[in-house]
Amino acid sequence: RIRAAVSARDRIGSDMLIIARTDARQGLGYEEAVKRLEKAVDVGADVVLLEGILTKEEGRDLCALMKTKGNKPGGVPCLLNMVAGGISPQITVEEAKEMGYRIMIFSTLAFEGAIKGIKDAFADFQKTGVQTLAKGAGVREAFKLAGLDELMRIDDEAGGVSLKAA
Repeated sequence: RIRAAVSARDRIGSDMLIIARTDARQGLGYEEAVKRLEKAVDVGADVVLLEGILTKEEGRDLCALMKTKGNKPGGVPCLLNMVAGGISPQITVEEAKEMGYRIMIFSTLAFEGAIKGIKDAFADFQKTGVQTLAKGAGVREAFKLAGLDELMRIDDEAGGVSLKAA
């Protein structure tokens, strides 16, 4: 898969960013996971992600090692995927910076909030038998979040009327 991604970048141009991820840490150990990321860097990966670090020291060591890899000043950036309740220790943004991470994502943050909201909405519905509208929720808020207001503005400027009823 890595070779395919690199050849795709050659066809598309240098604007493509290739992130090499390995989940080998749990099944094969830290050293094997790092070897896999090093091989990915050797064939052109721009960023590395070691999923499921078990200690902050592992993250710090990975970042220090990757600073020496690749052909760009500062080495290869490490990405931290912070999943609350996952197997990795909870790491703050400041801690991640201190450890040497240059990219951090919170891939389940919105999803976790949605789960709580869904549970609360159904619990309320079971009690009352009526759908209630929580503050900051509802179909209009969903439309705003999805950018419908901007689409309506563009439609208005173009002389359209189809979105006015939305």
